[in-house]
Amino acid sequence: MHARQLIHEILQLPKKHLPSLANISASTSQLIIHAAQLYCLSGNLTITQVEQLTRELLVDPVVQEADIKTSEVAQPAVAQASTDHIVDVSFMPELLIR
Repeated sequence: MHARQLIHEILQLPKKHLPSLANISASTSQLIIHAAQLYCLSGNLTITQVEQLTRELLVDPVVQEADIKTSEVAQPAVAQASTDHIVDVSFMPELLIR
């Protein structure tokens, strides 16, 4: 998994250049990293279409969950649907990477 690989790489970095890493390596507490993927979908998409794309393309429902937000950027005075959506995909909280 991506978070596990990051932890491995962090612990392999030369500690003489980054003294704070020595504290992390010497610590008896576990290093925990949460990995997430962020997608920005732009276009004339309805929220239903964004949800379908997310469900069918961006998320592995066994281990991931998604949070969809509509961008508030450059909203015209006349009410209309936003064309920008942000999809944040992360591992389910129940899945701890150790």
